[in-house]
Amino acid sequence: MVLAAGSSQRLGQAKQLLDLNGKTLISHIVEEALESKLGEVFVLTGFKQDLIRSELQDKRVQYLFVDHWQEGMGATISKGISIIESLDYTGVIITVCDQPSISKEIFVKISDYVGRSGKGIVFSDYGNGFGPPTYFDRKYFRALTELSGDIGAKPIILDNLKDAAGIRFSKGGIDIDTMDDYKNYLKNNI
Repeated sequence: MVLAAGSSQRLGQAKQLLDLNGKTLISHIVEEALESKLGEVFVLTGFKQDLIRSELQDKRVQYLFVDHWQEGMGATISKGISIIESLDYTGVIITVCDQPSISKEIFVKISDYVGRSGKGIVFSDYGNGFGPPTYFDRKYFRALTELSGDIGAKPIILDNLKDAAGIRFSKGGIDIDTMDDYKNYLKNNI
């Protein structure tokens, strides 16, 4: 499940549509998710949804429109999970659209670790923090649907550390929230 509904206020434009080496950031994230071949890819849209859908028109994804995207990440996760919960999925990997270092390998690594460890939550460990992409077993869907506002799923992870584990994703802490972040990423990586 790719969170791509926000307006990127600090950046001043839709970060989903930033150019990243000839393709948009959202295209890159979605392509990596699709190439992992782990299952259906759901893209949650809101702000600039028509442009984002147009950008992804040749991709085999499911779109979920979040009509209250302005309420923040927690509200967006809640909406997505409330729809996915009605389907027959045993779990979901939630990712964001502003981590340019995402690769299919990180999705596969998370999935493999879930299978080996039996943990209900597998998050990305950045070394100096943690966060998405994160796997949540179905047993956490109810808690995820109760999220609201701009708080993401981190409290659910912290409340369930005995059933959680991290996999190394050292570049996961690199995200694009401001124009300076974007310029620094381009300078150092392209």
